[in-house]
Amino acid sequence: MNNAEIKRFLQNVGPTTPIWQQFKNPDNQSKLYRDTNGKLVGLLVFSVNNFHPHALGITGYARDPQLFPQFLADATQEAVHRQKDRLVTWGYPPLSAFTDWLMTQGFTTWRQTVEPTVDLTAITLPDTPVEGTLTLTEVLAKPTVKQQLITRSLANYRRVHQVNPMVETTLEEWAHVIFPGVLADAPLVLMRQQKIAAYTFVFEDTPDIMTLAWLGADDVADLWQLQAAQIAWARQRGMRQLAGEFDSTDELAWATARQWPFEPAPVYTMIGK
Repeated sequence: MNNAEIKRFLQNVGPTTPIWQQFKNPDNQSKLYRDTNGKLVGLLVFSVNNFHPHALGITGYARDPQLFPQFLADATQEAVHRQKDRLVTWGYPPLSAFTDWLMTQGFTTWRQTVEPTVDLTAITLPDTPVEGTLTLTEVLAKPTVKQQLITRSLANYRRVHQVNPMVETTLEEWAHVIFPGVLADAPLVLMRQQKIAAYTFVFEDTPDIMTLAWLGADDVADLWQLQAAQIAWARQRGMRQLAGEFDSTDELAWATARQWPFEPAPVYTMIGK
């Protein structure tokens, strides 16, 4: 494959677009399309996510939309070859011409994701202190609570990813996914009568920015109390911003994106069939 040729072909496409990102990933497979004179006229990239193994990712680019039906036919054949039962693509607006065309071929929006931020000084917190929180360190020291958290968070993750299911995962395997990197001394769960009423995993992926990740609650009021305690903790530690990754398939995550005064953020859209 001539990378220089492909770079020339994509020279008018933004470097942060999905076609560029997927093409540059060495784990992905690219398929080239040429006209009768051998000129490159189309590029289709296949990708897989081992954590969500049922779908084949497809990203395509062609100046002539007449190639799009061939893209889809080849992607469908590749999915069958790889034993995948669905196709998926994604992007930020404006979506690519190929993605727009897929929406006319039975593809639908599976999920929208936002990753907003807000300065911690812009958040108004209630004056009432929050009681009943436990940190990661405290949760790990209480086997019953730890098991509750692992079991509940795995069940919730499965529930909000039904359209593109996760790989079969044991509780032990899930624990190795969720706990590394969690801020050990920040509030992690809110307890009510010996049971977890709410949880939100918090990370510091970027210095001085606390990021909200997986979350759940029986009552949204308990979730807001827990997150208020987490924000207060971040302020006390001198952090600057609050961030989060929120999916539309998770109603509490989507509500969290509206609960705090986050700055507007672009919407990342996953589309599949």
